[in-house]
Formats: sequence, C-alpha cells, structure tokens
Amino acid sequence: MKVIMPFWHLELFPRYEPQLTAIAENLESLTLLYIDGTPKKAKNIEYQQVETTTKIPRKLTMNHLVSTLDKQIEQKHDLVYSQSGRWQQIAGHKLSQKLGIPHIIRLRGDDTSVTENFSFFKKLTYDLWYKKRIHESWLYASKIIPIANHLIDSLPYDIDYRKVTNPIPNGVNTDKFNYTEPPTTPTIGYVGRISPEKGSDFLYTLINDTPQTRYLLAGPIQTEWNAPLNATLLGMIPYAEIQKIYQASNIILLPSRSEGWPNTLLEAYASGRPVIITPEGIPDECELYGYKHNLYLGTWIQTISNLKYKRLKEIGLEAREYAKQFSWEEYGARMVKHFEETLKTPETQPQGINIYTSITNYTVTKGEKVN
Repeated sequence: MKVIMPFWHLELFPRYEPQLTAIAENLESLTLLYIDGTPKKAKNIEYQQVETTTKIPRKLTMNHLVSTLDKQIEQKHDLVYSQSGRWQQIAGHKLSQKLGIPHIIRLRGDDTSVTENFSFFKKLTYDLWYKKRIHESWLYASKIIPIANHLIDSLPYDIDYRKVTNPIPNGVNTDKFNYTEPPTTPTIGYVGRISPEKGSDFLYTLINDTPQTRYLLAGPIQTEWNAPLNATLLGMIPYAEIQKIYQASNIILLPSRSEGWPNTLLEAYASGRPVIITPEGIPDECELYGYKHNLYLGTWIQTISNLKYKRLKEIGLEAREYAKQFSWEEYGARMVKHFEETLKTPETQPQGINIYTSITNYTVTKGEKVN
C-alpha cells in the first residue's frame, strides 16, 4: 500500500518520526509532501518537495499550493492520510478529491477550542475561509481516527459517526524515555509550546508567584513571553535531547486549555515523572499519576508548596510501568489496519447524515466504542 501525506515543514519531522515510522513499517511507502526542510532517511518513508512561491502573502501561497497540489504528484498512491489541523487537513481533502482516492484523518485535537485564543481578525479569517473547508473535509473523509474519546464531541453533528473509529493513542519509546533518579535539587519541568492554548499566561503567573521553586522549560515560544528569574527557558531543543528535560525534573506541568492526548504526558510517565495537569490535558481513558486541577492559581501554588519529593518518586515509578503498554509497534499496526479496511470499502463521497438520524442512531457518547 502506498500512502501520501501533506506534512509541509520537515523541521517538525523529528517530533513526529516515531509515529510516522511506526505507520511506514506496515506500508510499501509513506510519501511526505513538504515545502521546506531536509529529508531524513527512514525505512519506507519517501519525500516529495512541492513548489510554491514566496512572492505573494503566505495565506495566498498556501491557497495556491492546495489548489495545484495534485498536479505535482509524481507517482500513484492508494490513500491520503493527514493529521487534523487547518492546512494539512484541507490539503489532504483536496488531494483525495482530485486523485480519486480515500482520505483518512487523524483527529488529534479540538481545533475549535484553539480558535478561542485567536485575535478578532484571525478568528474572522478562520470563520470565513477555513471553517467551511474543514467541515467539508470531515464530511468527505473515509475514516476518522481520534487520538482520544473526548475529541469525538468536537466533530460536526452532520457527519456519519459510523466512520469514526475507536480512539488510538500514540505510543512512547520507554527505552528512549528511560528512568533516572530524580534531581536532588527540586525542579519542576515543562515540555511543550509556549502558547495561549497551552496555558502560557497561567504558567507565567504560576512561576512568578512561586519564586522559591526552580523551573526548567523547553519548547518553542509562540507568544510574547519572558521567563521569570526562577525559570530557565531553553526554547526549542532537538527532539533527540528532549528526554534530558524529564530527567532533570521531579514533576512535569501541563496547564493546557485544550489537548487531545499530549505526547508530553506519556513521555513524562515513561521517564518516571508524575504530572500536574488540567482536566483538559488528560483524557478520561488515561490513568492519572500526579495531580489534576482546573486553572485556579491558588490550588496549583498549594500543590507545588506541599509536594513530597520522596512520594513523587514512588508515583513516577508506577507511571513508568503504566506507560509500557503504549508501544509504537501496536500503534502502527492498528492505524494501518484501518487503512486496509478503508481500501476494501472506500467511501470518497460525503457521508453527512440527517441530524435527527444522527441523534437517534449514531451520536457517540463519551466512553462508547464504535467500529
């Protein structure tokens, strides 16, 4: 089976390499369409650079790219795979329609909740242009594979919920993210983007209001943000080095306002580190090793002030045992099984259904298993 996937920027490939190689292991080939970056050799993964132009604004450039993408494809493929999210998802849909092959979408987050942090004009652009096209891509998708059960609630009401699969969480490499003894100097870690949907404003206030606590932060800064004096901000570091942040921390913060099933959660667990996390940051089907709080500053400050570091070590070891069940091999096999099933009975026409039929027969409730 040959699968094609819009990916765009190869600088992000290391972060997605485990899940993409796990899928590619079970395919004849997985071709990544990219705009810029340097391809990295990986088994069964091929690359095709697509042409665009830098002479017009980025939005128009991407519009042009999506509309002409099919003309640039160099070989025949059986299926289009894309991750949910504006440009990848829209490009996957357009490519599927023009090539006449099925499109499978990996539902990895609630895109509608992310837009709550947009500026007025960015939100307007989203509503006028993206929203219609994303909705269309959900209708035409042959199959939707969520990363967590709660994300199903974010899908449009008028899609056929029979094409939504059981959730498939990501895996984690417990050899790479291995256990080391926690640091003797109490340190709280953060791994992820510094952005509004990740709780960047809350994170800043929390750090600033706990000046006696040491913080270590790693991730790209995507908003105006200056680290308080008691925090070391490393910025974006190579994925190959990311496990060192977990090893240098006693506990990991995840103050997200919106998540699917964050990689950071399983990586922290595999590293033997508990978490302090929001209800939005952890799916119901994932066990909690640490503390779960809404974004009430006083509660987080109190939790941090009362941490018992010997107990954190015990919780972390339990978390590591739990993480061992999430293998990339199983993830890849489960994903490709859905690819194979789709090719047997492809559905490339819109699969919207009547709202009343949907409510009566197909609406997925929390915890319900489908397909």
